[in-house]
Amino acid sequence: MQKKLLSLLVMLLCIPWMLMAQSLVVVDETFNSAKTGTTLPTGWLRTGDISNSYNWSVSSSSTDRYDGKYLRMGNYNEGDSAIVQTPSFDLTVNMSLSFMCYNAACRELKIFLVYTENGTQQKVLLQDCPNTTGWVQYFCDLRAYTGKTGARIMFQAIASYQLNGKTYSYLDNIRVFETPLCAQPVDVGVSSLTKDAATLSWNNHILGSPSNNFTITLRDANGNSISLWDALIVVPIDKNNPDAGNKLVLKNGVTNADGSRFSTKDIS
Repeated sequence: MQKKLLSLLVMLLCIPWMLMAQSLVVVDETFNSAKTGTTLPTGWLRTGDISNSYNWSVSSSSTDRYDGKYLRMGNYNEGDSAIVQTPSFDLTVNMSLSFMCYNAACRELKIFLVYTENGTQQKVLLQDCPNTTGWVQYFCDLRAYTGKTGARIMFQAIASYQLNGKTYSYLDNIRVFETPLCAQPVDVGVSSLTKDAATLSWNNHILGSPSNNFTITLRDANGNSISLWDALIVVPIDKNNPDAGNKLVLKNGVTNADGSRFSTKDIS
């Protein structure tokens, strides 16, 4: 039973952070509702000296896709630049950037924060995305630029003709959101599991401030918060023999982490 309950605890450990991270989102683009082709979603900008047909565009091809539609650019003209920028936003609170990238063929793929200050455009390098053999998720902390207005995220690619035998490079799921106060627990694991004890371990996500204080919550099948003790009930081992002592059994309504009912085999 402890293994079943602990798997539920581990799953719930991340929920408060995820909800907190959603408090303010100023860019949230999956491209799934965008029209396929060179017309980008409202507010997005495309520049560069590469031809329009090879510049960043929305694709729905199943080849190398990450999740539904995505942005891709064609590496045909050696050394040409392909640039795409998000809609403008204000950094009114501490924010972060996250995005998925598969740089299969670009000579360079750099991500910048651009904004205007005292009449001069500022361009700050946030991330250099090297060539990879698959999709990689990146996170960039924007807290140092809180208070800047009219900002955009710029993705600047330099084409390299069929580098590594590949033609395209890709972007997807681009988000700018309020940085969580506390770092998300990641790589959560359970060790030293016994009948009455277990060790939970995790690492702190790179976004947010590390914390040594966490609240672990258990919920029943109806979504009600309960403690481990509340999930169990004390009953006599033998109702006809009071001297035999008592045992703990699971109350009705508490389920496994996957939602299935506990059986007698789940209770030790």
